[in-house]
Amino acid sequence: MHLGNPIGSVMKAWVNFLSQFVVMNMYLVLKEDSMQHSVIWKEYDFIVVGGGSGGGVISSRLAEIEDFTVLLLETGSVEPVTSTIPWFHTLLPGKIAQRSSLDWKYVTVPQKDLLFAYDNQVSRWPRGKLIGGTSAINTMLYMRGNRKDYDRWAAEGNDGWAYEDVLHYFKKSECQDDPILAEDTYHHGTEGPLHVQNPRFGTKITKSFLQAGEYLGYDVVDPNGYQQTGFSRFQTTMKTGVRWSTARAYVRPAIHRRNFHVSLKSHVHRVLFDENNRAIGVTFVREGKIHNVYCRKEIIVSGGTVGSPQLLLLSGVGPAEHLQQLQIPVIADLPVGKNLQDHMGAFGLSWTVKKGSAYSLLPLFNPLTLQEYKNHHTGPFAGTVGVEANAFLHSRYSNKSEDWPDLQLFFISATPAIDGGGSFKDYFGVSQETWDVFYKPIQFKQGFSIVPVLLRPFSKGYLKLRSTNPYDKPIIQPNYLSDRRDFDILMDGLKHAVEIGNSPPFKKHKAKIHLGKLPRCPHVLPGSEEYWVCFIRHHATTEHHIAGTCKMGPPHDPQAVVDPRLRVYGVTGLRVVDGSIMPHVVSANTNAPIIMIGEKAADMIKDDWLMGWKSEDETTFLDTHNSNGKVLINENDNHNVYSGDQNEIF
Repeated sequence: MHLGNPIGSVMKAWVNFLSQFVVMNMYLVLKEDSMQHSVIWKEYDFIVVGGGSGGGVISSRLAEIEDFTVLLLETGSVEPVTSTIPWFHTLLPGKIAQRSSLDWKYVTVPQKDLLFAYDNQVSRWPRGKLIGGTSAINTMLYMRGNRKDYDRWAAEGNDGWAYEDVLHYFKKSECQDDPILAEDTYHHGTEGPLHVQNPRFGTKITKSFLQAGEYLGYDVVDPNGYQQTGFSRFQTTMKTGVRWSTARAYVRPAIHRRNFHVSLKSHVHRVLFDENNRAIGVTFVREGKIHNVYCRKEIIVSGGTVGSPQLLLLSGVGPAEHLQQLQIPVIADLPVGKNLQDHMGAFGLSWTVKKGSAYSLLPLFNPLTLQEYKNHHTGPFAGTVGVEANAFLHSRYSNKSEDWPDLQLFFISATPAIDGGGSFKDYFGVSQETWDVFYKPIQFKQGFSIVPVLLRPFSKGYLKLRSTNPYDKPIIQPNYLSDRRDFDILMDGLKHAVEIGNSPPFKKHKAKIHLGKLPRCPHVLPGSEEYWVCFIRHHATTEHHIAGTCKMGPPHDPQAVVDPRLRVYGVTGLRVVDGSIMPHVVSANTNAPIIMIGEKAADMIKDDWLMGWKSEDETTFLDTHNSNGKVLINENDNHNVYSGDQNEIF
């Protein structure tokens, strides 16, 4: 009779108990009615679709102008208590999210000759489905990318997007809590709404990682400052040990403004256009009822790298051939959904160490640990479950004379098997076969992992509609490692990681590399070239930094969807503001850059409507559709919704 692993069952039960306990007993209770507006007008100046890292920023910034009325439509709800506690970040896109719908649960199509370690050879793409978006469920790492990323954007014709142009907006958003880094006022801001701090919990083995970098000739740096190449501890988007998402940094402080409304659990189906291809409103569903809401100035789509192109396609903006296949009327023939890019990381490279050196789950069994977090916001619950340090390095294919590394190495003070097959296995969809063969021999053991990440992929994928149903998830084809150069660079990153983990600073921890069996290559010699090739084909998957599907570019760029002011080509009154506009994914984590994009877009829109505004640029529906402006919405007749004043539709 198979009884399973009793230790693993206990740990999983304990994690589940912690989730329930925290929700019921933590001092902070976030109520849905603290943000939801029951009264929604028929017409606004601006409608923002999506309340994530981009939409949360731009909606609150536009609402700073008292003469602007702004509606933020978000498909999800408010942040649960667990999302505010850093430790829970690995669970939010997994089992907890499956119960509470915090995650869109996107999945790619199966990848040929790759992802052997994962169920059905697909990559799971968790994206936040709540106010704050992915900034409310991610690992909270604060990285901006390299200055040459933005200079490259500008060099391709995107005026105003060079590093010196965007640095202002990084600083405008940032409230740097580290007093040493705050002294670097050229690179860091201290008065922005987004708090950035050093984690309040870490392990001593992280120091060995930094020492390994110095042993190999690298500097310990501030990667958001003068030099990116080198080793560093992570900084996080937290305030005194609490997650600081865009919901907390931007949306909640603005919720009291009379000109700013938020509608939660509001799924937008399509953008509405008039006969001149001007975006005039959106159709959305809330509480099972279909509504149209209209705008006088602009619709701003901030649904993310998957959500924004899906909405545009459903609205008739995209490749004409694809839209015609689905019998969607073509508004603008644009390459929406193309240029999909992602950072790919090779997980599973781990070392075991002696007890007491690395991250341990044992403190979580002590009730005082939770009490410590409740009282002081310190201890293990204030940490990111071992995600503690980072290195930016050059592969042998990169120009080392430039400070523009093409590899990122994450240091995690734990192995994926630390919990016996709980969060990591669920989060990434590791197959049971891979778990039993590769990970099980090191389960529950203390150790560390180094994850090499490909920063500037040559491979590009695409996204397209599965159907015209807005609730059907799109078809996602990332084309991982389809360009051989990506495989070679990632392979070199793996060799860098092995060199670091086997270096002398880790010897005092009795570090021993784990060369587990690979199910598709059971007979290869562990540690051989053939082994590492097969290792990548098994374990490499998404690093969750997707971008590019509504590419920004000048008018002569055939792949461009939006112009350098983020206006959608071929139509008027419509912009996209999120990571989908990146021409090339930045060389780092993407949350901070998307927040920067939101900040810059807000200023561009303010400039357009406050500096160069003319009355003929604004759309109104008073005289044309409803002369008395007093008719309330008939929810059974979704066409009779135009109004000159701001009458309620709820």
